[in-house]
Order: sequence, then C-alpha cells, then structure tokens
Amino acid sequence: MGIAARRGVDRVNWFRVIMDLQYAGWPHTRLANELSVPLATLRGWKAGSEPAYIDGVRLIGQWATVTDREAAEVPMISPFDWRA
Repeated sequence: MGIAARRGVDRVNWFRVIMDLQYAGWPHTRLANELSVPLATLRGWKAGSEPAYIDGVRLIGQWATVTDREAAEVPMISPFDWRA
C-alpha cells in the first residue's frame, strides 16, 4: 500500500488508466515501449503497484493524449472506496 493510501488520500487508479488505454487500442506491449518500461513493470502497475513519479506523469500524459481528456480528469480512487 502506498503512502497516499495509508494517509487516507485519494490516489490515481492505475488499473483504470491502463485499461482505458487498452480499450483505446493500446496493447500492453505498445504502451510499455512508449513509456520505456519493461512489460512486467506495466503489469505490476495494473496489479496495484505505484509507478515512480516520473513514470506516473508519463502514463497520465499518455492517458490524457489518447483519451482526449485533461490530466486532472485522471481516474482516482479513495482508500475508503469498498471497491478498491
């Protein structure tokens, strides 16, 4: 569990970010290549790991570009959300 979750702060829903990109036609291999990270790292983020700050910024930027949304609209999740 990341520090944000322990403090009761909303955090980025990396699973949703990656799934949104996948639904938009970006397979995991393409996304991992675009972000210059190993495929296993990307799968780890999807499974619940927190990316390093710069990787998170790049992933959100890619999400915003592909989905034609603002980075501030990135899917978030509350640590108090029962679906988390």
